[in-house]
Amino acid sequence: MVEEIIMIDSAAGKCLKASTSEISIKGKTKHLSVLSVMGKEIYRTGKFIHIARIKDEIYGDDLEEPENIINTLYNNRDFKADIFTFWQGLPPNKPRLPFHMEWDNIAALPVTTYDYWLKEQVHRMVRKSIRKAGQNGLEVGISDFNDILVQGIYEIFNEALSRQGKKFWHYGKDVETVKKEMARDLDRSEFIGANFNGELVGVAKIIFAPPCAHFAVILSKIKYREIRPNNALIAMAVKICEGKGIPYLTYGNYIYGKKGEDSLSEFKKHNGFLKIDLPRYFIPLNIKGSLAIKLKLHREASEFLPKIFVTALLKIRSYFYSRSNIKDS
Repeated sequence: MVEEIIMIDSAAGKCLKASTSEISIKGKTKHLSVLSVMGKEIYRTGKFIHIARIKDEIYGDDLEEPENIINTLYNNRDFKADIFTFWQGLPPNKPRLPFHMEWDNIAALPVTTYDYWLKEQVHRMVRKSIRKAGQNGLEVGISDFNDILVQGIYEIFNEALSRQGKKFWHYGKDVETVKKEMARDLDRSEFIGANFNGELVGVAKIIFAPPCAHFAVILSKIKYREIRPNNALIAMAVKICEGKGIPYLTYGNYIYGKKGEDSLSEFKKHNGFLKIDLPRYFIPLNIKGSLAIKLKLHREASEFLPKIFVTALLKIRSYFYSRSNIKDS
């Protein structure tokens, strides 16, 4: 059942009803309660501890003065949030706000010029892979958002049940769902396509939010892995950032939870991405929220498990999904 969205006019002190808002969480579209405060949409997650977050936080500006949002959340009992969290984004800096803070991280590539990136920031194997991609006939360039591109993205999404040792978020989506999701933020996005013999074998969607450009999607077909389309997509993204004068290109988190560095973080490192730690603030909105922060209940459940146990579980999951891919092929 879709929850009613409440919008707050903080100046007039009114509660206004509005249409529902879709939130994408880990590749799944959900309809959630949302507050619109000071131009920011705030949504709530969690079953026991309700945590309020900023929609599309990574694509927005920093909260220089978050007090208005905090006061609105604190005074709005209908929203029922226990904790409000937000981060202090790029460029990296010391924590500047007097709230409970924990370190978050992002994979970010400082961009100056394409030549500097290729000669100084990447691993030598990446340079070799980019040359190999061109020699093999891979064509990479900016793509128009149209039905042909959407069909190609749909085929990439549905190539395999799992990727990176877990169920792939976008697997099983139909063409219309893919089109609807990829159409978000078109006014500040560009698509990069990697084509081989007339077939779309890799795609990247970049969302621009100066001083950053963010990979919203970067993916290629597993069966064409040997021609290195992902390296070629990153190379084109760096050229675009140079042309637009954008100093940072980001690629999700560098490390997720207790996993530590894995094959994906190694790939990011080889392509010049750095692990940059950023302050994340947690503000309790009631007694329950204060207690949750003291007991660290606002963190993911996996963070309470020993790292050796998490690693073992991830290996079991990876094995299970690798077998599922074999059966699915």
